[in-house]
Amino acid sequence: TVRYGHVTPPATPKPDSGHVVTPITLGQLEIPGLIDFQANFSIVAEEYGDVLKTRLSGSIGSEVIPYVRDKAKNITAEDDEKMAGIYQNFFGELFPFLNTAKPLDFNRCVTYRNHGAAFSGTSLLEKGVGSHGASVMTTVGCFGVGVKFGPALGEAAAAHANKAEVRTGMDVFQSGGEELMSSDLGEKIERAW
Repeated sequence: TVRYGHVTPPATPKPDSGHVVTPITLGQLEIPGLIDFQANFSIVAEEYGDVLKTRLSGSIGSEVIPYVRDKAKNITAEDDEKMAGIYQNFFGELFPFLNTAKPLDFNRCVTYRNHGAAFSGTSLLEKGVGSHGASVMTTVGCFGVGVKFGPALGEAAAAHANKAEVRTGMDVFQSGGEELMSSDLGEKIERAW
């Protein structure tokens, strides 16, 4: 994840400038001239749009680690420089409103996988909270869901919360539900949705 400043900060626009906060931008791309792997990407506005958080994910399995604490174990300064260059080339070329000349920060992210065969990028997990019927919903694993399924998952979560019909292909599992208690969740599948 790299955060960049906006070239023309929308939080303090000039009168009649027409500037608005950048909407969430999601996509998937294959452009070998800029990036040597298929990548999901996102741009999310923070701080009223003055700062934008960007993320590229891809190259499945290239940095598999058993524990989060091992995140930096096999990463070199050269790896970070290469990734920073990819970010600058991609986001700088395609999104000129980002000030990519000087990133505000650079952080490696951990993508978690849930290998249960029942789960996919269109799965949500609901967990009851407290004694007043409140609940929290989350994805059951990171399958590139923000890019590919973010809008559909949001719609499914809203439908479920409002007791409306959830569209075919979307799943809402209950944390601790009987269907999840089996120790055999099927074949362990390495996949990116």
